[in-house]
Amino acid sequence: MKLISSKLTFFIKNILPLLLCAWVLGIGIFAYIDTKNLAALFIAAIPAISAVILGKIYLHPLMDEVYDCDDSLLMKRGDESETIPFMEIVNISYDPRYKTLMVRLRNKSKFGDNPAFIPVLKIHMSEKNETFEDLIAKVDSVRLSHYR
Repeated sequence: MKLISSKLTFFIKNILPLLLCAWVLGIGIFAYIDTKNLAALFIAAIPAISAVILGKIYLHPLMDEVYDCDDSLLMKRGDESETIPFMEIVNISYDPRYKTLMVRLRNKSKFGDNPAFIPVLKIHMSEKNETFEDLIAKVDSVRLSHYR
């Protein structure tokens, strides 16, 4: 079993929205201290609350851990886990802007029909992601061996 999801997932899902919220509220507090205008706090509260809400909407559904088990993927989010055989995978897509990998499934799982995760991130100039390329090759080889 090989971990193919990023170890930074917990930080990105839980800590980053709170840090952004604290940063925006900090700016609002400094603006209030400087101007003594209570509106500065309310204006800062709107993007701070938005950061937390958008973080929960877009980041919470991401898998916490994903393991490559040679013939399946073991996906975990919170206390729940599910094994997804490669034969159940219809498509794999990678979004280089958000650095997320989405797995489209033939049948709906506990995590929906498009579970997504942040793969292991490596710093390099290429837009290719090795985890993405490896998963496509494995799923393709399972499909080919099934149809022979």
